[in-house]
Amino acid sequence: MDGPRRAAFEAKVPVLDFDDAGPQGFAAQIAPTDFGFVTPQADDIAQMLYTSGSTGKPKGVPLTHRGQLWALAATSAAVVARAGVQERYLLAQPLFHMNGLFMAKRAFASNSLLVIQPSFDVPAYADALERYRISVLTAVPTMFARLVKDPALLQGRDLSALSRVMLGSAPMTVALLERIQRALPGVRVTHGYGTTEAGPAVFGPHPDGLPTPALALGYPLDPTQVRLADGPGPDQGVLLMKNPAVLAGYHNLPEKSAQVLKDGWYYSGDVLRRDADGFYYFVGRADDMFVCSGENIYPVEVEKLLESHPDVRQSCVVPLADEERGHIPVAFVVRRDGSRLHADALKRHALEHGPAYQHPRRIRFVDELPWAGTNKIDRNALLLAARELEAQHAWTQPETETA
Repeated sequence: MDGPRRAAFEAKVPVLDFDDAGPQGFAAQIAPTDFGFVTPQADDIAQMLYTSGSTGKPKGVPLTHRGQLWALAATSAAVVARAGVQERYLLAQPLFHMNGLFMAKRAFASNSLLVIQPSFDVPAYADALERYRISVLTAVPTMFARLVKDPALLQGRDLSALSRVMLGSAPMTVALLERIQRALPGVRVTHGYGTTEAGPAVFGPHPDGLPTPALALGYPLDPTQVRLADGPGPDQGVLLMKNPAVLAGYHNLPEKSAQVLKDGWYYSGDVLRRDADGFYYFVGRADDMFVCSGENIYPVEVEKLLESHPDVRQSCVVPLADEERGHIPVAFVVRRDGSRLHADALKRHALEHGPAYQHPRRIRFVDELPWAGTNKIDRNALLLAARELEAQHAWTQPETETA
């Protein structure tokens, strides 16, 4: 590991320090020897990634050479290469998850320059963007919410090399997209979709050349097969998909594998909707959905509603148990700097621009939302915080309910 991260580990954990030139360093442990050549078969395991654990204990996902090579070819074909240009990528995501690791592979496969940072630090990220003349950024939307929080951070920098921003691994809102476009005018911003179990090669450009709408994930990439199940109609439901990158089964978890795999189809647990042109949009996690007074509520839909208010920078919605309604939506909200937005005003905004059952019955303003290790919002931490606030009657905003 690199030296700066050594202090974060417990003393009992064996560590090889790449920066240590002494007898305990990495270089001193290498003994010259001969290794036999290995020619892997297409269906041999190329790597073992683990799920983030956001919906339970992390699960091992064996991925094959065939699947990863296909995913690289499919995603590369969906992007028009710029003749004579060596792309420059900047990565600050964990390399033990699909988002960061696959983009590193993509950079290597295209002979691109790759700058890797040990963690996401906003000033360091902005500095690297300018210093290394980065042309392609791939990140989680929550990272960009922090990057564009202070418009002055990017002003005056030479970012003329930047041509594309690819976001994924978490929901996106129109409000955040607009802030990114204002901060990075002229840069193409796309929102993608992928899973550890089925890879990132699911959606891409429309085959008829139709422009991809804002927030759309894209059109299914050939030969990926997709279908929607368990929804209110044919154009919304849980996404099932089949392609060469889909896992054969979780590592040593046959029962879990049987729950999500059948005849090569992977049950994602993500609820999507499809428009008339065949573009797909993320609605929410099936296991995040809760019922309030008989109505299905997806937290992401409420978050989009809240973030359409000009004074809201970011939000996260979680359910609280309620004796009469089953559950009620409550929200943790980050206001824009200098805003004095009141909870009642934000509730009125939600009632005026969305269905009454979606409006949050409790609102807590916070400076920042907590992150999990994958640079995503830690919903579990906020759910526990909401329960504690409710138990102690400690919500600071007025709790007069209008519906």
